[in-house]
Amino acid sequence: FLFLPNDNGLIRLVFQTVCDYVQNQEQMEGFLPIVGVYPITDSERSVGTMCNYAQIAASTLKGKFSQRICYFEAAMVESLEKKQRVLHEINNGIPNGEFVFYLQPKCDSRTRKITSMEALVRWIHPKRGLIPPNEFIPILEKSGLITRLDMYIWNSVCQTLRRWQDEHKPVVPISINISIIDIENIDVPRYLSSLTEQYHLDPKYLMAEITETAFAESNATVKQTIDRLHKKGFTVLMDDFGSGYSSLNMLKDANIDILKLDMKFVEMNEENHNKGIQIMDSVISMAHRLNLLIVAEGVETSAQVSMLQSMNCLCVQGYYFYRPMPITDAEQLLSQTPIEDYHELRTSFAQQHNCEEYLVSYETLPSVSESI
Repeated sequence: FLFLPNDNGLIRLVFQTVCDYVQNQEQMEGFLPIVGVYPITDSERSVGTMCNYAQIAASTLKGKFSQRICYFEAAMVESLEKKQRVLHEINNGIPNGEFVFYLQPKCDSRTRKITSMEALVRWIHPKRGLIPPNEFIPILEKSGLITRLDMYIWNSVCQTLRRWQDEHKPVVPISINISIIDIENIDVPRYLSSLTEQYHLDPKYLMAEITETAFAESNATVKQTIDRLHKKGFTVLMDDFGSGYSSLNMLKDANIDILKLDMKFVEMNEENHNKGIQIMDSVISMAHRLNLLIVAEGVETSAQVSMLQSMNCLCVQGYYFYRPMPITDAEQLLSQTPIEDYHELRTSFAQQHNCEEYLVSYETLPSVSESI
C-alpha cells in the first residue's frame, strides 16, 4: 500500500518502476502487477477501509492483461455484496432442494431417435423463480464452490437413473458436466465410480463431459483424469469444441470418445459462408479419421441440420429438436420416442455409406522419407 497524491502520471510511474525492477530479476520474467487505487473522497473513513477498497479495485483486474490499473467505484462494493448474497443463498439452497437438473436430449437428426441426454443444472429460487445458470455458475466458479453443486447434481442424476431402472422405464445414458475446478478439487474418477457402485449402475449410463477450455488450462491433469475414467468404464466427451481454444494438439493428446462440436464454431454470414462450410466439413472429416464419435450441439435451424447430414454428422443436440426439459417431461418423451444407441448408429452408418475409409491405419501410411 502506498499513500500518494492522486496523480495519474505518478501512479503510472510507480507501476512502471515496479515492472522494470521485477523484469530485471530473470526468475520473475512474465510477472505483471495489478494496481488498485482508492481516491480519498471521505477522510473520515478508516485506513483499513481505504485499503480494502483499493484491494477490491485491484481484484477486478484479475485475468485482464490489457488493463492493469483500476480505480475504485462504489458499484464494486455493491457487486461484491451481491455475489456474497448469492453464495449465501446457494449454500442454503442446495440442502433445501432448490437446485435440480433439466435434461436435453441428443438424437439422430434423421429419425429423432434419442441416443442420450445431458443434465443441465437449474436453480428454482423460492422467491425469484427459475434463475438462469449464467447468473450463478460464474460466481460459483470464481469462488471455487462449483464442485459442491456439481457433486450434488451428479448424485441426483444417479438417483434418477436408478429409479428409471427400478420402475422399468426407458433408460438412456445421461452426461454430466465436469469442470477443471472439479478435477483439481476432488478425485473425480473415484467419486463417480463410488456413485455408480452405490446406485448399482453400469458406468456406461453416466457419461462425463469435459469442456475444451479445461484441456487448454491443464492438459496433463485432464488427460490423466480421462485415462482413469476410461479404466473405470466411463465414456468421455470433449464439450464445446470450437468455442474457445480449439487446438488440434488437444485432439491428438486427449483420449476422448466423443467430440461435441459447437455450432458457434462456424457462425456464418454471406462473406464467410463458403469458408465456414469447408471448415466444418474438414473438422468432421478429421474426427471421423480419428475414429471419434461426433455430436453437433447448438443446432437451431433446418439449414444446419441439412448441412450436418450432408457431412455425415447425424447425432445432434439443440433447440431445433429438443430444449432442456424437467425430468418428468423427459420421462414422458422417452416413453413415446424410440431410443437408439449412438455407438451402433455410428457403426451402421459407416457400413451403409462405406465410411470405412475414415478409419486409416497408421501402419499403412508411408514414412516421411518414403514420401520425400
